[in-house]
Amino acid sequence: MPSSEVEGSHDASERSAGPKVSRKSHRKSRNGCLNCKRRRIKCNEERPQCGNCLKHSDRCSFLEAAHTSSSTGAHRERLAHHEIAQSASPQMNGVSYGSPASFSGTNGTSEGRVFGQSHVLNITDLELLHNYNTSTAATLSNIASLQAFYRVNVPKIAFLHEFLLHGILAISALHLSHFKKGEAQVKYQREADHHYEIALREATSALPNINEQTASALYLFGAFCPIITLALGPTPGDFLLFGNQGLTEWLLLFRGMKAILETNFEFLRHGELAPMFHISIHQVLLQSANDEHLQELREMITMTAREDPDIQLYLKALEELAHSFPPSSVPGTRSTQPSIQMVFVWLYRLSDEFADFLQQRRPIPMVILAYFCVLLHDLSSFWWAKGWAEHLMSEIHGSLSEQYRTWIRWPMEELGWIAG
Repeated sequence: MPSSEVEGSHDASERSAGPKVSRKSHRKSRNGCLNCKRRRIKCNEERPQCGNCLKHSDRCSFLEAAHTSSSTGAHRERLAHHEIAQSASPQMNGVSYGSPASFSGTNGTSEGRVFGQSHVLNITDLELLHNYNTSTAATLSNIASLQAFYRVNVPKIAFLHEFLLHGILAISALHLSHFKKGEAQVKYQREADHHYEIALREATSALPNINEQTASALYLFGAFCPIITLALGPTPGDFLLFGNQGLTEWLLLFRGMKAILETNFEFLRHGELAPMFHISIHQVLLQSANDEHLQELREMITMTAREDPDIQLYLKALEELAHSFPPSSVPGTRSTQPSIQMVFVWLYRLSDEFADFLQQRRPIPMVILAYFCVLLHDLSSFWWAKGWAEHLMSEIHGSLSEQYRTWIRWPMEELGWIAG
């Protein structure tokens, strides 16, 4: 075929095919976050946390990159502007609802959604904080003014101290788990364990270096420790103050409040904890020892242990316990529902030596602990104290010989507890 015919045929075929459509270029990126890569979905690459991770409340790998990258002033300023822009323009149908919250960590610097560079605040955390303010705070005291203090003042302090914030989130999660069933109960229990683990670790590390910036928060967290421990519930072999592994970690921190108080008393009394101290000091000064139900035990200790070199420590612990029993206006009866603070003050005042005696399971200190169970039982209307008095009495009864089991007849009757 002549070349002219070939060329003509080729031109004709091009004309019949119509105009050539140029293919739209497609931008490919390999810079998505690790979660999106694992799910094989498109990442919008928003910083410091992509939209998909916000939607699923996952920790985005971009957050890690943000904290390991340069921390110059310009970088932090860009990050802050980006956070503000995100929180100001929530997306209502999909990717995110803006920045959940912006808290200041223990170093006083704003970290956006990352609190203290160790935890991402998600929707569940905000739910826990809301539950604390609207419900849990009212269950931490039976004094109205202290309930208001826990609801209003404590969160403000917690926003500046990561361990305290994790502490109140742990209490709130335990509160919710106590009234939930099935998967929801497991979920909130897991949240409580997570927050309490962080709180204990951070508070313990801060305890040796107490200063005016951390004293109030550490004192508050120490006050929360017994409630959190009680709310976690008893386990076999658990004597509340000690277990098979020795003195409990919470007791060591709780009693560390003594050092905080001794070195910072005036600052705490007149600082941001002033309302709490005013109420507590007023209670302690007005509370007189109620010896009526402990007098018989005091006499038995005096007669039986008069040759024991530690008898004065036993009697001192019993005297301190008597101050925690509220006086009754009717002779021969007991006033129930003591102040929560007055119940815990006995644990606060325990000497190191007496705590060691308990750990050694000495019979007389264990009997005194059985009398403490009566006060614990009086708090059983609070969700976090339920079941503990009976459990502790069972453990104490099992550790005593028949001789000393007769010594705890009165507390057993007060609890209505019968040995199995």
